[in-house]
Amino acid sequence: MAKENTPCETVVLPDLEISAEPIEKGGASATIRGGLNFAFGSFQSFYALTFIPSTTSSAISWIGTIQSWLLIAAGLISGPLFDMGFFRSMVVIGTFFSVLGFMMLSLSREYYAIFLSQGVTMGLGFGLLYVPTVALISRRFSQNRAVALGVATSGAPAGGIIYTLIFNQLIAGMGFAWTVRIMAFIMLALFVLAGLLLALEANLVTNQSADQRRRLFDNRALRDLPFWSFTASNFLIYLGYITPYYYIPTFAQTQLHASRSAGSYILMGSQAASIVGRVLTTVFAHRFGSMISWVICCILSGILCLAWISADSILRFVLFVAFYGKTFHRVYAEGIMADSTT
Repeated sequence: MAKENTPCETVVLPDLEISAEPIEKGGASATIRGGLNFAFGSFQSFYALTFIPSTTSSAISWIGTIQSWLLIAAGLISGPLFDMGFFRSMVVIGTFFSVLGFMMLSLSREYYAIFLSQGVTMGLGFGLLYVPTVALISRRFSQNRAVALGVATSGAPAGGIIYTLIFNQLIAGMGFAWTVRIMAFIMLALFVLAGLLLALEANLVTNQSADQRRRLFDNRALRDLPFWSFTASNFLIYLGYITPYYYIPTFAQTQLHASRSAGSYILMGSQAASIVGRVLTTVFAHRFGSMISWVICCILSGILCLAWISADSILRFVLFVAFYGKTFHRVYAEGIMADSTT
């Protein structure tokens, strides 16, 4: 990274020289598409109650679970490939798989087809895009990194609100197929915007020799105890941290007898609360450190999940999802920030 005190610094990657301003803007645009993952609750409710009611809710949730898992797990490959200089290639391939999966979803009528298109194909596409995007922002900002990542990742709950609102408003009048296609075109437009900001502003440079390139697998990680401790903690957290988001609309409809639109609006309320939570998180993390904030938010999220048991009315449930939205996305963002500082 350049050391000059200029308003727009330059970061040098294996084959990229990227100005600072488009990185954060592109990162925010890129994470908006990640909001589709947080909007899966609307799909879960629609699939379980209307589209494929013969399939159990547990089986349907595997669609979103696999998508979420691939979003992060694909980083095992996309992270090293990013360091090896294949950022542009991953932008193109990830965009292709994400849009392809969404378009194929519009043609799907059976569970297996929905699983393959929305769970596997889109999950792979998101995984190729998301981790490198966050890594690029983290690499750019040596100071105020928590703030930069918080701003960029706030696009995810904002995207969740957008996608949930579009799905809820169009599904009754236009049907499933065209609702999904319209959402796919919106996502494609965001991909193009993020790609322009993140990739087209880059100038190719060749300042890294072949023997300096990072290996695809670095066995030194196997001997890194803090790395394994952090990985194990994230594994236990991710077992349940996103589950409430998948079942918020379904729970509101089946247990509290709310309408489909009311369930979706409750989900959007939680996503909106998470934006506030991320702002507060970045301030706290910048002052006290990402790990401390991450641990506190993990504990609060677990307590709130237990509090869900007492949500036997609309008012209590709304309060639960609002507070969970704030702490949940803090866990999500702080996990990224803490990992980026290691």
